[in-house]
Amino acid sequence: MKIIAKNKETYILEIAEDELSNLLGYYSSYDSKPREIVKYAMDTNSEVSISAMYRQLYSLEKNKKRVEEVSSTLEDILKSLKIIDPIIHTIKE
Repeated sequence: MKIIAKNKETYILEIAEDELSNLLGYYSSYDSKPREIVKYAMDTNSEVSISAMYRQLYSLEKNKKRVEEVSSTLEDILKSLKIIDPIIHTIKE
């Protein structure tokens, strides 16, 4: 990436496709999604909110452990329900 110019809080960049893909949260330019995002932004003259994308990815990574804990708890609950399900059916009969 090459920084060409700066104006207050704005930069003009020269950036390779893979670097842009990384900024958009993707592994490489071989993924079709970054190209779709860039094409849409260029076709509609709209901005790409890299900050919002970064915050979402950061939040997901930061909460990964908690999500795994909740998932494990839900799996345990499901196992318990499978154990008592036949008992409930027996009581209903």
